[in-house]
Order: sequence, then C-alpha cells, then structure tokens
Amino acid sequence: MTAEKLADQPQEGLRANAVGLPDVMFTSITTMAPAAGAAFSITVGALFAGGALSAGVAIALIGCLFTALSIGQMAKHLPSAGGMYTYIARGLGTKLGFLAGWGFDLGYTMAVPLVSVLFGNILASTLSTHFGLSYNVWWPIGSIFCVALVASINYFGILVSTRFGIILGTFEILVMVALSITLIVSAGHRNTLAVFTTHYATVPGFKGMSGIFAGSSCSSRSSTRAPHVRTEPAAPPRGACGRWAASAFSRICSAGRRAVSGRLTSRSSSYSGPG
Repeated sequence: MTAEKLADQPQEGLRANAVGLPDVMFTSITTMAPAAGAAFSITVGALFAGGALSAGVAIALIGCLFTALSIGQMAKHLPSAGGMYTYIARGLGTKLGFLAGWGFDLGYTMAVPLVSVLFGNILASTLSTHFGLSYNVWWPIGSIFCVALVASINYFGILVSTRFGIILGTFEILVMVALSITLIVSAGHRNTLAVFTTHYATVPGFKGMSGIFAGSSCSSRSSTRAPHVRTEPAAPPRGACGRWAASAFSRICSAGRRAVSGRLTSRSSSYSGPG
C-alpha cells in the first residue's frame, strides 16, 4: 500500500478537544456522588462527630483540597487517561501502579450493580409507600432501567455522556443545596455557628476534637473517589479543586441542615444538638 493511500485513510483515535474543563469537573463530581455521599456515607460521621459534623466536613474539605492540588499538578506533568494509575506507577513503581489500576477497575465493576440495585430499591420504596405499588415488581424494573439508561448514554459517545453528566450533576447539587437551605431557614433561631466548634461534639468516647476528626475521616473517604481525564495542561489543577470544592460545599450544607434541624438524634441516642 502506497503512502498516498495510507494518508487518505481516516485516522482512528480519540477525538481532539472532545472533553473540556466542565466535562472533567462534572464527570468527577458525579463519580463522587455528593447526594449519595450526604445521604449514606457522610451520616456515618454523625456517629462520631454528633452535632459538630459540619466542622468535620469543613476539615475534610481542607485535606481534600490539598489532595486535589497534588493530583492537579501530577495531571499537569503526567497527562494520561490512566489517572491515579499513572501517578502511582511513575511515583511509587509499576507494581503498585498495577494494583491501583486493577483496583479502580474492580471498584467500578462492583459499583455499577450496587448503584443500580440502590436506584431500584429507592424507586420501589417510593412507589410502594406513596402509591401502593408492589415493591417486588418495581425494584428489578428500576434496576434494569438504570443499567439500560447508562449503557444507552455511553453508547452514543463521550460527548453525549459528559453532557448528561453536567445536566444531572447540576440538578443533583441544586436539589441538595435547595433542600439544605430550606431546612436551615426553617430552623429559624436554632441556627448557630456552634456546630463548627466542639460544643456539640458530645458522643461518648468521641467527645471534642477526637469526634470531629473521626467524622472528618468518614467525610473525606466519601469525597476522594474521582476519575481523572486527560485535558489541556492548564486545566487539571482548576478542575481538581473545583470538583472537590463543589462536592464538599453541598456536603457542608447537608451536614449543617442535619445539625440545626436536629436530624442527628436518631443516629446517636447521646447526641445533643441545637435542634
């Protein structure tokens, strides 16, 4: 085959400039799942921090931002779709990089069925409670629909999937922030900045700063899972910090509204909070 014929053939590969900074941010934000984290993961921190959960989330934000800056700098100098695998392999050796790469893949393999079943459970529970429909019928329908929807969106390529990520991610954050603000406003005079101090860190065995740091640990673990996408060299630092800041902001709002509205009492019998 001549060089002219080879030049005429279309080149296969990734589309140039298909993913920008907003796409990278919202791909990571939706992977961190701020709403799911606030509803499930972050509430574990309340068992340790009590009414001072907001302080724990704020401390976790500081640590996550330092992590984001480090990842942003590594992405700037090691731009690769491998993300954390590339950074670990280049910094700590190929053996640890191999384990990190397969760990991420196995994590996603387990996360997809878990999220699908969770979606089916929530959908079926809502329909059963409010409309009297059969739970046993609707939870598999919801799970299958979730898998089919995600597969369909990804089938049409990264442009379609990232746009859906931006739309759904924005909706998720707006709903959480709106709900948090609504409950904080409804708390009225019970609102207090003391939730950012040790005043309400009263869980036995975890009183004071020990409880706040324990709650912070639970919050940071639910905020540090995020994919890394190759972008222009100047974009990753802003993208990394932006996605963690957006996720953490919604979680601080969620923790604050839980504290000021007294929602934590059902999580810990010894909790004393402003609500």
